Amino acid sequence: MLDITEQEKLCERALSLGDQLRETLLGAGCRALAEVRGRGSMLAAEFHCEEGKPCVATAAAIQRKALEQGVLLLTCDVYGNVICFLYPLWPYPPCSSAPR
Repeated sequence: MLDITEQEKLCERALSLGDQLRETLLGAGCRALAEVRGRGSMLAAEFHCEEGKPCVATAAAIQRKALEQGVLLLTCDVYGNVICFLYPLWPYPPCSSAPR
């Protein structure tokens, strides 16, 4: 497994993808975005309402919109106002036995 990680440069890819995601999140202009935390591909975005309190509604709305587009996002944290991003580090070829 460590050989594959090294050969496929997965650590470098995780850092690169994480940097791209962080820049995208911070540049999106979402006023409710309070913090983007994590390193590499293990990132989370925390949302607060204008009063500075956790904003569950914003996280849920983003999660719902993503699901409409076929993307699964996980909400987490004590209040459910944080979205955790989990994605593969390399694209897989299509599986011929995958359901259509």
